[in-house]
Formats: sequence, C-alpha cells, structure tokens
Amino acid sequence: MKEEAQGCVILLLLLCGFVAAFAADQGMFYTTGKQWFDSCWTAQHSKRQAASPEEAVSWGKCEKTAAFAVFEAGFMFADDPGQSITGPARAVAAACPSSWSDLPIGGIAVLGVNLVEQDGGPSFLDRFTPASRLIGRAYRKKWPGCPAARLANHFPRLVPKPGGEFGWDGPCQPCVVEERARAARPATDVDS
Repeated sequence: MKEEAQGCVILLLLLCGFVAAFAADQGMFYTTGKQWFDSCWTAQHSKRQAASPEEAVSWGKCEKTAAFAVFEAGFMFADDPGQSITGPARAVAAACPSSWSDLPIGGIAVLGVNLVEQDGGPSFLDRFTPASRLIGRAYRKKWPGCPAARLANHFPRLVPKPGGEFGWDGPCQPCVVEERARAARPATDVDS
C-alpha cells in the first residue's frame, strides 16, 4: 500500500510539472522569452498595423520589457566613447553599449531583437522562462563586462521611475564629475 501511495505521489508531481510547463509555454505566468522575441520581431519587421487588440498590447510591451530586463541585469548605455573625459566614463564607454553607436533609433527592444536574432534566436528553455532571461543573456553575450564596469565605477543602477521612465537609483556622482570635466574643457572646432 505504501508503494502505491509513493507511485501516486510521483505521478501527481509529474502531472503537475507537465501542467506547469504547458502553462509557462503558453505565457500564463509571465511573457516568455520566445513570446517576447516572436512578438517584438514581428512588430519590428511588419509593414502592417497590429491585427488584434492582443497583438497591439503585446507589441506595445516590447520596449518596456526590454528596458526593464536590461537595466535589471545591471546594464547602462554609455556616451560616445570619443567624448568621455573622466576615467569612470571612459571605463563604462569601453565596456557598455553606446547610446550613440549601438542603440538604434527604435530603442532597446530593437537592439535586443537584433542581438537575439544574431545569436540564433530563442533557445528551447526560452519557451518556458521569462523574457528578461533571454534579453539579459543577449546583452551579456555582446557586452559581458558592462554590469561589472558600471558597478566598479560607482554608477548607480537604472530603475523604473513614476511615469514609466527609467532613472538612476540615487545620485550619479560619476555623471556630475564627467559633466564638470566637459564644462571645463576648452571648446574646439569639433564641438561647434
């Protein structure tokens, strides 16, 4: 009798696991990496309007989901590397994506879709795991040292702020020092 009970428990656990995997694959708990990629890739490459309210909502979440994932993973976007003056600004400019040369006009989601596409698309696990895992992995593959460089040079994290924007999670002292250094440098013909 005891063996039958153990067998039933194992069968029940397996059934629950299959149901949970199916639910995750269908996006019942969160937007999966594959769902985010498929939806955002279509939004980026489509020459049409969204075909349904659900599709419009899904397309509208591309940028916010990508920004949250990127900043939660500890990334930041640096200035043009040639314009950085101070050591901390140069360090993050060397390790992080540039808001001038790497970030397309379409934003963080467009860059994320492009990175995932260049990496061969979502993996099998991305059918079940949150979109933030896929997006973070794509950014880490291209700029592996960025989160550590941001942290080592005392740039605060970027976090969601009221109104849907992202901002520093506290004062950005390296930003203040960089701005002062830029203001103190003599103007050149290139600056005009």
